[in-house]
Amino acid sequence: MSFDWHTHRRARFGRAGDKLQLGDLILPLDAHLDCGPELGQIPARVVAQLAAQTAALTDGECQPQLAALAFAATGRPRALDHYFPLARVLAPPERDAFDDLVSFIAGHPNFDLRLVTAGGTPLYAAAHPVDLPAGARHIVAGHLAETFFYRPDLLERLLSGRRHFRMYATRAVYAADGGQAGGCFNPERGALMLVLARLYEGFNDDRPGVSPFLHEFGHML
Repeated sequence: MSFDWHTHRRARFGRAGDKLQLGDLILPLDAHLDCGPELGQIPARVVAQLAAQTAALTDGECQPQLAALAFAATGRPRALDHYFPLARVLAPPERDAFDDLVSFIAGHPNFDLRLVTAGGTPLYAAAHPVDLPAGARHIVAGHLAETFFYRPDLLERLLSGRRHFRMYATRAVYAADGGQAGGCFNPERGALMLVLARLYEGFNDDRPGVSPFLHEFGHML
């Protein structure tokens, strides 16, 4: 099935009876999304399953855009270009360098990104990195890469110590762990705290808008 990837990558999946809804499209479960030469065809059923897993993990609060789900399905970094305005204007060699930098940050031992779910005491200490939906880690790492792409010296300084980022599965879990509003920086813990659903805010239109993560990251800095 052909569709405009650049338009629909910012849309969210939903159910329409026994079919799937993606923005203004109604799709059968056995459809294949032609996402262009860089991503290829992705089964709609696989994307729907990934969306359902994230919804189950977050009690329905978090509904990532197709772009994040396409990354989870393919592992290809170009799926996430929508989240990084800088990536749209980089020349090919710099674009490859950006991808490498995102992977470097995502795997750095001082990049302490975890998802907090219900059931831990204290919740902050009970976070488990393996619970993060695929794509979330690379979006956070990509925001850091975009911020410091032209200042590797500052990125090196940032990652010279442990940096704590906590994503919360639901607003209730976030509030129970002392979170304020939908995101905050806790100076006592040295941690950026954000409801997971807010990581995807501001990316539903063609041009990215306000990013709650970057706002709180400014407080961390």
